[in-house]
Amino acid sequence: MRWAGLIFVLMSGAAVVAQDSGPAADSAVAAAQAQLEKVRALYEVDDLAGMAAAAEQGIAQLGEATDAPALLGSLWYWSAVSQEMLGDLDEALVRYRGALEIHQAADNQREVAATLNSLANLHGLRGEQTQRLEALLQARDLFAGLGEARGQAAVANSLGNYYGEVGQFEEALPHFQRSVALRREIESPGYLAAGLLGLGINYRELGRLADAETTWQEALAIYRELENPGGLADILTNLGNLARTGGDYPKALAAYQEALGFDESTGYRYGQTILKHNLALTYQLMGDLATAAVWADRAVTAAEELANPERRQNAYQVRGAVREARGDLAGALADLRQVMTLRQERFEAAREESLLALQTRFETAEKQREIEQLQRTAVERELALAREESARLAAEQAQTIQEARGRTTLVFALAAILTAAVLAGMFRLSRRSERRLARQQQEVEQALAGLRAAHAELKRLYDRKSEWLGFAAHDLRSPLFAIDAVCGEIAAGQLDPPAAGVEEIRQAAQKMREELDAWLEAERAEQTEIVLHPVASDLSALTREAVALNRAAARAKRLELTYHQGEAIKAAVDPWRWREVVDNLVSNAIKFSPPGGAIKVETRLVDGRGELRVADAGPGISPEDRERLFGAFAQLSARPTNGEGSTGLGLHLVKRIVDAHDGSITVADAPTGGAIFIVSVPALS
Repeated sequence: MRWAGLIFVLMSGAAVVAQDSGPAADSAVAAAQAQLEKVRALYEVDDLAGMAAAAEQGIAQLGEATDAPALLGSLWYWSAVSQEMLGDLDEALVRYRGALEIHQAADNQREVAATLNSLANLHGLRGEQTQRLEALLQARDLFAGLGEARGQAAVANSLGNYYGEVGQFEEALPHFQRSVALRREIESPGYLAAGLLGLGINYRELGRLADAETTWQEALAIYRELENPGGLADILTNLGNLARTGGDYPKALAAYQEALGFDESTGYRYGQTILKHNLALTYQLMGDLATAAVWADRAVTAAEELANPERRQNAYQVRGAVREARGDLAGALADLRQVMTLRQERFEAAREESLLALQTRFETAEKQREIEQLQRTAVERELALAREESARLAAEQAQTIQEARGRTTLVFALAAILTAAVLAGMFRLSRRSERRLARQQQEVEQALAGLRAAHAELKRLYDRKSEWLGFAAHDLRSPLFAIDAVCGEIAAGQLDPPAAGVEEIRQAAQKMREELDAWLEAERAEQTEIVLHPVASDLSALTREAVALNRAAARAKRLELTYHQGEAIKAAVDPWRWREVVDNLVSNAIKFSPPGGAIKVETRLVDGRGELRVADAGPGISPEDRERLFGAFAQLSARPTNGEGSTGLGLHLVKRIVDAHDGSITVADAPTGGAIFIVSVPALS
């Protein structure tokens, strides 16, 4: 992350000094002020450890009691910024809240708003989106009340980032546009360029590529005039990505090379790693594999030095693709194994964080239960003491009555009245204690109910994780089987030249990478529903690609796999999900068809709907199996003909994907034996 431009800097704290506090206090304020200036200077050169130490020293010099609250709040703010940049998000949260309390107590509304804006960014990094939005809305209202354009622009940009990060790019657009409009009024070129960068990114996500390029070109001109290397590198990287997506590779290379020069001049290693990765990818797309290999090696070296798991994974992935394209299959396999290891490490880390959070909630509930148990014990002890006191008083009164026996009737009556009053008081005390004990018992039962709910939530998450792993394992079986089959053909000398087999291996590996990426993304979001990204697609072309990936597996079982394309079909589908439907149905047909049989795949247009038909040569579907055909982990009576494994998840996943497309899936008996699976989805006119 390039921090410049992301932190909304507090400026007014430096101007506040102690009043009527004496020479010693004035000296402390001056020393703390010097530390604040040092913090800002270290921020400009990215000396994070120095920033944190200087901020802490300034806070210590001021002490807890000070007549300069704005200065103290600014030091707490900068301490939070340094901790955030160092990656200690928990400590940063404590520091931001401390700064917020100081400024609120001093009624420094502008500083309160600025701190809320930065606190919102921290909530975003911690994945606390609800708290993030609440803080942003509070900051927006405060800046609006103050009439401060710069603060309003900063919060508008932060709101745009929030909606963009949750995928609501249409909602984000007016916030980015408002931020840019306010920045133009301020007439601060660098501030305007930073806002244009965010607006351009939002245009790109909306598919408005021409608007994105125009916006970034304006920002580029500003940064060139300001000679701002960090800003130039950011804009050029985005323009390079845009050119590469559009197929203008020379333009993309020129942008990446210039951006790399700027990042090297500032020592920004994260940006250098990304740009070396982009250069390798662009040269690969151009077909210059030798140069792509050089840049891929540099990207891996830079990523390892950076020690960032995501950048390491991306670097090994692009180098593996380049090595595979150059025929270095051993090197490509080594890089692919490294990518899978890194993905597993990141997945395990994310899972451990989720389990730790759940464990924390469980331990909190346990502590609360222990506290309530102690409270209940205390109430019972108090009730026992009250009863003992009641018994003692009753005994004393009885003794008094006994001693007074024989005295006058008047004295006896007075003693009886006094005894009755005491007993009534003790009865009321006993009743109050019992009611209090009942309330405590009710609270304990509520706590236990909460604990049971937490246990049920943990079981739901575990079941969801098991289902996810089952889906992922199922989706990886087909491409792994295809790779194994092609390798067997190459080893047996059945493919001459073997280049065709290598291409099939590459396609299967690419499919594995795409499926792993999709499943990991779904797991991070903890989705329980199939999420689609539909676009206008050619169903015939997508089906042909999926069938091609299964040809090696069909050849291994001596099966005839054919695909017949009717008239062209356009439909709004998720391309990756549609290929997943075809792949599951075809791989199932291969599993359940005997060697020497035939599998027929067909797409056609029927009554305004796109139809996919997959006919196998297997034993067909029995009436008993049809009732549970599409259930999760369903094990049918028919078994694979060559001992292949079956998880019972493929058809369940197909049914969920088809339903998400407003489609239908049915199964019929083939005239010559076997089964025909028919998928129907709405076609575009």
